[in-house]
Amino acid sequence: MLQFRMRGQVQRQPLTLSTNIIYMPQSMLNHVGTLTEVAIDTATAATLEVIAATAGQTIRIYKIFLFCGAANTITLKNGSTNLMGAMAVTAGGGFVIDPDAGGHCPITLTSGNAFNILIGSSQQVSGRVWYIKE
Repeated sequence: MLQFRMRGQVQRQPLTLSTNIIYMPQSMLNHVGTLTEVAIDTATAATLEVIAATAGQTIRIYKIFLFCGAANTITLKNGSTNLMGAMAVTAGGGFVIDPDAGGHCPITLTSGNAFNILIGSSQQVSGRVWYIKE
């Protein structure tokens, strides 16, 4: 039961919750319709170009979900530059990178750079990336 005040009186209304609620911070809501989603599906040890570079445009990554079928190392890259060190992922493990509580974009690449992922071993890696180019 949801309770709120209206003109000094307490009002009670039934509250129905959906199990299909997905948290989207305001910054993502501002880009609904412009966010692009790309799938990751590979089993090759190599540098995978996930989002191609566009001259004069900046890639802003809002969310990453990645899952590894077997133990692997994953390195996120801003063009050819590592964004961080290699992340060791256990078999059946993965990770999610989300916007912070304020809805700020967690990864902004240098203008004109591609978003690449270096996959350390030839094991299945699957996931999705949500981004915009500006």
